[in-house]
Amino acid sequence: MSASTTYPYDDAVPTRPTVEDLGGDDKTDDENFPPGAGEPEAAAWDNFVRLHAGAARMLPTARIGIYYNAGAPTIGALVAMRTSIAATDFVVTDNGVGDTTISWAAGILPDQIQSPMAAVNGTTPDLIKASKPTALSVNVVTTDHAGGAVDAPFTVEIF
Repeated sequence: MSASTTYPYDDAVPTRPTVEDLGGDDKTDDENFPPGAGEPEAAAWDNFVRLHAGAARMLPTARIGIYYNAGAPTIGALVAMRTSIAATDFVVTDNGVGDTTISWAAGILPDQIQSPMAAVNGTTPDLIKASKPTALSVNVVTTDHAGGAVDAPFTVEIF
């Protein structure tokens, strides 16, 4: 099996790399020409492929930091597995105090396979809840410990 020639996160329909994308995990060493010192053995390469594909299933495809400017949520930080991504690829919607939805068009990120994870930034003792209301969005709600809505800066990881 040959490996994919494209970076799967940058494909027109982005995906996480699979064992198959990485060339499979069924390599065998050539008995007549075994690996030399410093060269990977087939078993080691197969384990590397399985490890990489396994990590791709668990790692976020994007991490977005949301900050507030006069009560309006804005993207202040963005990192993603896709190599060509920008804050303009996302729409940030203020649904009211402490309620923010981040959405994107099809083809920007791989399908979400897990619920998003979020954390409040800073030292404010606020609570946070993240969900995925649609395949192309995440919603984050922040409240104080008394249950009151608050615009707290946060980071959300999309899986």
